[in-house]
Amino acid sequence: MIRLRNLGGTTPSGVMIATCLTPLFPLASDRRISLIAARRMSLIFLASRLTIVTPMRAPSLSSFVRQILLREGRSEVKPRPLRGDRLYHLSPISGIVEFRPREFAASPDGQSSGAAKTAPPEWERFHAVYASSSSAAPFYALPRDMPRAMPPIGVGSEEAVGEAIGRPLVRPTLLVDRSDLAEIRAHRLTVYELDPKDFKPMDGSEVEWISDRTVRPWAEWEVTDVPAFLTACGWDLIPVHDLAGLANTLQTAGVILDTEGI
Repeated sequence: MIRLRNLGGTTPSGVMIATCLTPLFPLASDRRISLIAARRMSLIFLASRLTIVTPMRAPSLSSFVRQILLREGRSEVKPRPLRGDRLYHLSPISGIVEFRPREFAASPDGQSSGAAKTAPPEWERFHAVYASSSSAAPFYALPRDMPRAMPPIGVGSEEAVGEAIGRPLVRPTLLVDRSDLAEIRAHRLTVYELDPKDFKPMDGSEVEWISDRTVRPWAEWEVTDVPAFLTACGWDLIPVHDLAGLANTLQTAGVILDTEGI
């Protein structure tokens, strides 16, 4: 088994160290060395060396090595937090080389947007690649069509929501139906890191960003434990007995929860 360890903090991407926990080279009578094992070790050594010599190129190669080992069940990838100076796109599809603009639609008042094929005909159509800031990207970590609610913070509704869910609301939170927990734990997704220079803020919010051209990700990594990923990002995942019922209860208190999928 090979475990990749990130000694982060010394360079922008950290230093990748490969530790052999079990023999990679089979002990055969003719002492033949496995070419596949030798190639793996070369990749790992090259990734660690490039991290020291050329830190800006190391993340993509390190990510490449991580993906090889992950697919073979040979690595343990710890969840990592998102960086404030990057944009992100979360997807259940891995290995995306580039993001091409797709057709979307926006409401006349600019308050809502979505896929063009399901939007009302009077909405304005446009083509774009979507990305999110580190503060918003965790919202998209759940399966796309799964209902979820993100209670607003800083608008005076924290006390009402806290009383309804039985715990204080102190940081970004995703409320989900308890019946969806098994699906969340089994969910796998890929985090794509994008360059903010390729995007412009949508409606000036600097939370959701769009680009009208094809964009290539800087780096990618796989998330195999969504609850742990949300925790690493500073978010709470709180299951409730009846999400739709909770939304109705809070609506009577003047708190609107959007419980639709995305």
